[in-house]
Amino acid sequence: MGKLLLFVMILFEVIFAVAGIMKRSSHDRVKNIARIVAFVLFAILCATPIIELSFRWYALGALLLILAMKGLFQICNGKKIEKPYKKRRIILGAVLSSLIFFLVLVPALLFPQYTTPKTTGDYAVATADYTYIDKSRVDEKGANPYVNVSFWYPENVNDTFPLVVFDHGAFGVRESNHSVYLELASNGYVVCSIDHPGQSFYTKSKSGKVTYVNMNFLKEVNYGNSESCTAVEAYDLIQKWMKVRTADMNLTLDSILNNVNKENVGLPYSLINTEKIGLFGHSMGAATSVWVGGERSDIDAVINIDGPYFSEVYYDASTDEIRALGREYDKPILNIYSDQVWRQLKDGYESGVYAANKVSKDICQESFDMYLEGSKHLTLTDLALISPFLTDTLNGEKTTIDIEYCMKMEREAILEFFNCYLKEGPAYTKTGIFSNE
Repeated sequence: MGKLLLFVMILFEVIFAVAGIMKRSSHDRVKNIARIVAFVLFAILCATPIIELSFRWYALGALLLILAMKGLFQICNGKKIEKPYKKRRIILGAVLSSLIFFLVLVPALLFPQYTTPKTTGDYAVATADYTYIDKSRVDEKGANPYVNVSFWYPENVNDTFPLVVFDHGAFGVRESNHSVYLELASNGYVVCSIDHPGQSFYTKSKSGKVTYVNMNFLKEVNYGNSESCTAVEAYDLIQKWMKVRTADMNLTLDSILNNVNKENVGLPYSLINTEKIGLFGHSMGAATSVWVGGERSDIDAVINIDGPYFSEVYYDASTDEIRALGREYDKPILNIYSDQVWRQLKDGYESGVYAANKVSKDICQESFDMYLEGSKHLTLTDLALISPFLTDTLNGEKTTIDIEYCMKMEREAILEFFNCYLKEGPAYTKTGIFSNE
């Protein structure tokens, strides 16, 4: 919609400019009428489902209102408003107006209007937010670490459901795969998603406290992904990051389980079946899920979305490489991969941060690989819906798979896998390469 409106507005400016030059007139009165009409049409569109009034449209609405009020004032003033004809003034005016329209439409262009995918389950979905404090740990500032979590769960039901906990990637947020949470909750799951203060892009606690990403963590991740970072440095950074993340994940799981066991427990805790628990995450959050899933006996299934098996690698000083431990991983695991990780899995080397992923078929109790060909790392999050432009920019590559198809296949795979291992449903089937071409 943003692109369409920008095209229409620039087209009108071009038409007015060409007509003005051909007839040697600035057509100021006609322009004023057109801008009044434009504001009225915009207001009508905002009253319909065509334009959902949000931050995307505030600047455009304000500009159209100002132009309409100016035009109305000049028309009602009754004086001659036609300015002397000057070709240069007409051309510069059209260019300046087009530039202004582009600037006010930037929010709509960066964050185009989108529709959240419809859920396939029978349950309406409710939400809740909590903050869990870890009194057994002290951070670098001498305070007790905490996590902010959100729940999505079936509404108005009297039953229990499996618990699945999601962990976002570096600089992510707990809402990063929101469409998946809704899909799972509508199909009878209690979904919890974690924010890691300092490692999340930002997080807001239930009390309203906002914490932004820690700049040292930002620098560490950027360095860890650079060619300057040695294998031993990368391994040490991984251990540092995962110590925090796994502690946060365990805090979340233990807090949920403790609340479930309390008397007169409220929502969503009263809906949780503690005998059926799954973990899933994206990127570094996927690594956390794999790590904690392998350590805890109460986890039944793990989904790894484009993440490395950090818990299953070690630093080999004799070769100066990160290599796979080769030990058995006793949980069923689904791997969902993008182009960027799939290329690393197929690079022919046995070392690197994805070394254990490469031998997942050998070390895992059950392992399934799903490759969404044409997807990129962040295409596997809802950022691909919210801002395709930012997704491609941050990925450093253009997504070539159809985004709606990609996210649909991802949701279906996650639901089918958890249904198989947490609800004793049919065997999981979605393996191999998937492409919309």
